[in-house]
Amino acid sequence: MKIIILAFLLTASMGAFSATETNSIRTSTDFIEVGSSQRDIVQKLGRPESTYEYKIRDRNGRLVFATDFYYSIDGLKYTITVVGSHVTKIVWER
Repeated sequence: MKIIILAFLLTASMGAFSATETNSIRTSTDFIEVGSSQRDIVQKLGRPESTYEYKIRDRNGRLVFATDFYYSIDGLKYTITVVGSHVTKIVWER
């Protein structure tokens, strides 16, 4: 019984630290959303804290370059994924 309770508590606590995908980020005057350009990100959010570049396969199986931009905004950590100079995914976590 103790093992079941412990497993439940561990599983429940994992959700508190998981990331959540969203469609947009509110800046002080505008939005960054899926489909925005890489230029929009830098103009509206400034320089990222860090970036990570890598290759992924697109829907047709071709290799394409992707870049993750990392920002901390109001205590939340955002990862903005850019493929082909446009935002394809935005993830935030506490």
